[in-house]
Amino acid sequence: MSFEYFDAAGNATNDGVFIPVAALPGVLATELAAAQPATTKLSKAIFAILNQIYDTISPTTFNALGFTASKANPSGAGTDLLNQNFSFTAQKLINFDTDTVSQVPVPSTGANTGLGKFSISDIFAGAAVVAAAGTVAGAGIVIPTSLLLPYTSLTHAGLTISGTSDNRDWFAALFDFLGNDLPVRSSTVASAVTARTASAIAATTIPAAYVDATAPTSGILVADLPARGLVSKSYSLTIQLILDQSSQSFDVNSVIG
Repeated sequence: MSFEYFDAAGNATNDGVFIPVAALPGVLATELAAAQPATTKLSKAIFAILNQIYDTISPTTFNALGFTASKANPSGAGTDLLNQNFSFTAQKLINFDTDTVSQVPVPSTGANTGLGKFSISDIFAGAAVVAAAGTVAGAGIVIPTSLLLPYTSLTHAGLTISGTSDNRDWFAALFDFLGNDLPVRSSTVASAVTARTASAIAATTIPAAYVDATAPTSGILVADLPARGLVSKSYSLTIQLILDQSSQSFDVNSVIG
């Protein structure tokens, strides 16, 4: 199973999240048509998704508690070829009192009260939850929820998208899917994705800012520190681009390796 693609309104096959083409930078509705190769559509969608996430959460003005994003300078990969790398990290909090793992709680006191959670619609404007056989409003893609289920306790029934929803679990699962399961270019697989990795889970120190006395950036309480731990995972994806010197443009280079 992969993403679903729509060049116009239609009906989804699977439960999932619909992302309109307007929220996928550089992608045209015509590029999502049924006649277009599925491997190329996937490469275009992934490149757009990575760019959109990076462009949104990397500025310091966007508070994405527990998440970071970085984008390396493009590197040469041959004549008219560039490799573009994206890196992301996602943290989770371990509660040793309850033997549970969760997103880092947002602060409930101080100037940062309520900041840090973010919605799918904060990243992808116009995104919507769709059910199998449900209506898709226009051109765009559907990311089936089933692709993410191996990496989250989140269920499709429990998924909501609004201006105030906290969808960090969905993004953490998306990064795990991308880092572990996304098809990579090979001698039999055409793709612009030349590399992808997901690190092992690593323990990390709870930042002092998380428990600042006057303006904490998380909801972790100082009194709870002996029974709390922070873990993180890192993800890296490299997309190859091909330059068209005559038109002064570029596109994903979805080919067999």
